[in-house]
Amino acid sequence: MLFFSPILPEITLLGGVQKHFFGYNISIKDYNFHIWKGDVVMKIKNFAIGALAAAMLFTGTSVMEAAVYNTSASRLPTKIDSRCGITEAFLLKNTRFDVKHTMTEKYAEEYVAPCFSRKGIYISDMEAKAIAFAALQMYDVQQNSNGATVSFSAKGEADSGDGDYWLTTIYENKKYINAFISTYDELRTQNAHSIPASKSYFQYGDSMSAESLQYSNQRIYNLYSKFENMDSYWAPGVKLVLTGDYVNFRTAPSTDSNVIDSLMSGEEIAPLEGAFEAEGRQWWKAINAQGEVGYVSADFVRVAC
Repeated sequence: MLFFSPILPEITLLGGVQKHFFGYNISIKDYNFHIWKGDVVMKIKNFAIGALAAAMLFTGTSVMEAAVYNTSASRLPTKIDSRCGITEAFLLKNTRFDVKHTMTEKYAEEYVAPCFSRKGIYISDMEAKAIAFAALQMYDVQQNSNGATVSFSAKGEADSGDGDYWLTTIYENKKYINAFISTYDELRTQNAHSIPASKSYFQYGDSMSAESLQYSNQRIYNLYSKFENMDSYWAPGVKLVLTGDYVNFRTAPSTDSNVIDSLMSGEEIAPLEGAFEAEGRQWWKAINAQGEVGYVSADFVRVAC
């Protein structure tokens, strides 16, 4: 098991033609753009990059509306091996992340980075990935397990909103951007550390390597869970908006529990369940922008869509 395991993106070529590369079915889907010029509406769908670039050169009264980016990816069946921590639960998180990561890299390179470049804003490759990961929502998820292998596939869609407002909103959430980058770096480091044990285990099958790999995979599993929380944080739906500054985000619904984060007025968190009572007050269980699960007092939040 490796972090950047081979994932084959489904790529839709022009005219809906599909190609098979190295025995794999690969398809690519790209953008749907609506461009207004005066009273004329031009719809560009599944155009080549050159045509897209030409469309972006419109000047004067041309204004680009919301762009919808579509892509998809799949992870071929991966073998379960509980002895070294590659359990069904681990592989479901691993394959889910890899599929989302594949689509994220494509979206970041083809749309997010050029979008900010046109605005005269420089963003790093990792910032582009963080924005793309948040904006790209997975749907039509297909995950299968037969007790021996796990496979996963999904489609991704991102609607940037008028004037790419949504992408800018994500970019301005520095708490999320920094958390994504640090978690990504930590995952990369953990995978690098697991390589010696992984090589030894698959070559010799010894118990010491299996135990070492199991320990590494448990830490990696927790990082995959954090990425899933970040995914949920940006999913459309009800949000909780902070109404005060320096509000404690806690490990449990109790004022005696540890503080995970300090939340500021206007900051949003994503609820995981309805408000409930504990210790004589109302609490919400939620996810913050750093992908952490915690609890906040209902006295300091309001519900918003």
